[in-house]
Amino acid sequence: MMATRLKQFGLLLFSMLICGVAFFQMFERTTGGFPQNYLWMLAFVGALFLTSWGLPLRFQPYANQAIMCCVMVLTGTGIMMIARIDQD
Repeated sequence: MMATRLKQFGLLLFSMLICGVAFFQMFERTTGGFPQNYLWMLAFVGALFLTSWGLPLRFQPYANQAIMCCVMVLTGTGIMMIARIDQD
């Protein structure tokens, strides 16, 4: 069971990495640098990732969380696209 949780945590970290790189790359292409006021949004997405991964561990210990990483990548991509549209 511990090996499964470590694999799932690795997928979580990989999905966080994908979303973080997407944020930085999007801002580098559109504004030429990463604006500091969007740093809180990236931190918020990371906190959401960790919370949504930790809550099922607490309340549903035998649930498979492999699909959660896919959901998190889609959520992070959506937040990144909203940030791209709203750059005022």
